[in-house]
Amino acid sequence: MLGLGFFKGQRILIDYLSKELTVFDAASGFDPDREPGWIEVPFRHSEEGLVLEAMIDGRPHDMVLDTGATISFAVADRIADTAAAVPCQSVYASLEQEGCRLIPVDTQFGDTAASVHAFLIEDSPGHFGATGLLGGDFLQHHAVFVDFAGKRMYVRPDQKPQSSSR
Repeated sequence: MLGLGFFKGQRILIDYLSKELTVFDAASGFDPDREPGWIEVPFRHSEEGLVLEAMIDGRPHDMVLDTGATISFAVADRIADTAAAVPCQSVYASLEQEGCRLIPVDTQFGDTAASVHAFLIEDSPGHFGATGLLGGDFLQHHAVFVDFAGKRMYVRPDQKPQSSSR
């Protein structure tokens, strides 16, 4: 696992769908402002990581982007109403843990909305300040470009390649 400090001052692209992590050199001409599909998103850099805003039960919540987490999670006591939570098996058939619940977490980037189901945990891990994490289930559907030096982040909702007819 590489921490954010490893990428200090760098420009990186995280693309789970293509299974690529790209660290751009200074001579790279890649500019998401000139590439189709990229949307600049507001974020902040905290001790916990890169923080994005997501909606849970219609209210904004801080979620940390975490490339090391397989599934997103949310701390239940930081959400006013968890009535929208569903049993884990209704989304992930292999999760048979008793009492396991998932809550929808919605993101909106430009005209593109997406939803993941975050695992509800009862207690906050350590001194975790955010409501939760956006993990691999989010990153499977969004490429993320971070310019640490320029303090900018872009997200591109990924689209599965379309099959071509021959």
